[in-house]
Parts: sequence; structure tokens; C-alpha cells
Amino acid sequence: MNRVNSALTLFFSLLVEAMPFLLLGVFFSSLLLLFVDERKLIAAMPKHPLLAAFAGSLIGFLFPVCECGNVPVARRLIVQGAPSAMAIGFLLAAPTVK
Repeated sequence: MNRVNSALTLFFSLLVEAMPFLLLGVFFSSLLLLFVDERKLIAAMPKHPLLAAFAGSLIGFLFPVCECGNVPVARRLIVQGAPSAMAIGFLLAAPTVK
């Protein structure tokens, strides 16, 4: 029974710690949906995968989300038509900065 209590305590402490950052990521993802035009986003992104990854990592420096909150933002970028290399660059850079 003691192990179950310890596991539940650990689970809920991680949940409480990650929830604000996850909500922040969902908030930024919603802002991307509302205010960023897909055509302008696709036109502004480089077509070369290496340059797109570099652009995604630069965007990752601007968003103050951690590894639990950057997944919704990266998913929204891909849904809006951004290159997948850009989303991967964002996923790798955003938690490094925080």
C-alpha cells in the first residue's frame, strides 16, 4: 500500500508541475490558429529542410514553453502546412532554452 501511495504522489506531483506549461503550449497553439494565416506561414518558411529546421529552432527560442508544452505548438505548425523539419527544429530548441 505504501508503494501505491508513493506512486500516486509522484504521478500527481508531475501532473501539477507540467500542467501550466502544457496549458501555455495549448494557448500558443490556439494563437497560431487564430492569428497566423496558413498561406503566409508557408510562404515565409524556407523550402530546404536544413533551413526550415534552422527557422524552427529560431522560433523555438521565442516560445517560452517546455517539452510538455511545445508538442501542441509543433503539431499546429504541421497542421497549418509548415515543413516537418521546421517542427522538429522547434521541438528540439524550445526545451533547451527554458
